[in-house]
Amino acid sequence: MALYHHFLERRSKRLDHQLQKENVVFEKQLAFMQDRHSKRLDALDRLGHFLMEFDHAVRHIAGGGIGYSEELHDFYAKARTLGRETESLLGPSAYQAVIAWTDTGRKVLDASFVVTERTAGVAKQRGLPLDRLAELEALVGTKHAVRDGGASILQGYDDDQRSTWKRTILETCELSEEFDQDAYNSAVSAFHKVRDEITRTLPAPPAYPGS
Repeated sequence: MALYHHFLERRSKRLDHQLQKENVVFEKQLAFMQDRHSKRLDALDRLGHFLMEFDHAVRHIAGGGIGYSEELHDFYAKARTLGRETESLLGPSAYQAVIAWTDTGRKVLDASFVVTERTAGVAKQRGLPLDRLAELEALVGTKHAVRDGGASILQGYDDDQRSTWKRTILETCELSEEFDQDAYNSAVSAFHKVRDEITRTLPAPPAYPGS
């Protein structure tokens, strides 16, 4: 019995030692995965911030705010650089989503404002002076470069008229085919989908020793 107890005690100590070693490994693996997940979330937050600022600029430019061009270029570069730097962390789908979003968005600068019947109709409804309304109606179907902020549509307007009517007129113009609004919205949605998949999937730790 004494010999049996001796062997049993030795075996118990070996098992305890093995469990302690495995527990240390487990805790290190868990800490590593938690740290990695935290870094992924941080990278997504930063990417999301850059892309939201980029989107903000795109939508202002689409409404005639050409002053947002510098901001658009700035956040275009920042988002793509961070997307490339974090590709190994977030995966290629996230980087491709960033590329698609920024590529389709930047094309707003290549587009033109197209004056439509609706443009003239809304302006008339809101009281655009008759002489200016006649000029606007004569422009229906014509294109005016977004890069110029639609300046040729408002040619001849004084500062007060331009300040009063620019937004109404440009926001009711259509954008030419160089900027595909549907493709842009799809690219934005695709990034959000990738982001949601990453944030929803917390890495599972390895099975705890002895479980």
